[in-house]
Amino acid sequence: MGLLSTASAVSRKSGPEVIYLAHLDEDWAISLVPHGGYVLSVVTEACIAHQASSELTSPIHVGAHYINQMVVGAAEIRLRVVKEGKNFVNIVADLEQEGTLRFTAHFIFSRSILSTYPLKAPAPGSQFGRLIPFQTPPQTLLPKRPWDDNLPWFPYIRWAVDPSFSMAGTNGLTHWGAWVELNDPVSQNTLSSLGVFADCIFNLGFLWPKEVTGGASWQPTLTLDLEWKHPIPAPSAAHAPRTVGVYVVSGYLGAPQSRHSTFVEIWSAPAGIAEKKKLLRDGWREEQVLLAVSAQMQLISNGDANFGQRSRASSKL
Repeated sequence: MGLLSTASAVSRKSGPEVIYLAHLDEDWAISLVPHGGYVLSVVTEACIAHQASSELTSPIHVGAHYINQMVVGAAEIRLRVVKEGKNFVNIVADLEQEGTLRFTAHFIFSRSILSTYPLKAPAPGSQFGRLIPFQTPPQTLLPKRPWDDNLPWFPYIRWAVDPSFSMAGTNGLTHWGAWVELNDPVSQNTLSSLGVFADCIFNLGFLWPKEVTGGASWQPTLTLDLEWKHPIPAPSAAHAPRTVGVYVVSGYLGAPQSRHSTFVEIWSAPAGIAEKKKLLRDGWREEQVLLAVSAQMQLISNGDANFGQRSRASSKL
């Protein structure tokens, strides 16, 4: 399938239960284990499809738990409304494969992800307004493939690291940021694709010395929270259609299991990576909006044994 929009597609299963059918694509997997952010994107698509005919169409928060190892192939996503009110609806989404629960998430949808509260948000860069932390605009950087060339989604996504961030640990934390972009020129950012961007990152497991992290290569995600903060801006002179800025703060490494926390901000982008035809605008930082924030709890582990048994959908933890 390849393209994220195609690989995230879902369809409603006929019957009295609310079940959506999906296929977890091998192009968005590592050793046939689906990428965690991609799985969240697929499940989000199912919930958005379910809410499309209601007045509560906008996801504002999800708390996701990765229960058992997922595998490439068919999946069923069962949806259950826990509570529905005038302004919010709570939905539980369970992803099952071969009759086993693999992933569960609790979503909150609302009328709009734009606040209806009369108080305006503080202006970016003011004392109380958050300004995008990126210093280097994406059109001045060259693209790079994330991680390693063997990962199958490299034809579909790329990034450019902002050199203004220090990757060294400071007081138990490390900071990292990159402009991340969907490669296909017809692709566009969507609310569900932010799940992929939230998990397309370098954290302390990649950035810190092996003598600190233990040198293990696998970082399983136990939980991932995502809060949608702002609608996706329409393509314009101020905003790119398929590029975002992903800023990461990672730290709090400790026992047991080398557990650590990662916090992510996802921002709109003023241009595409190395997009020379788009002129740099004065005040481009003030024009960007915070699209979402995310938090993960992860481990650091040796993944060899786990991936060696990937054909068997068994519990990882």
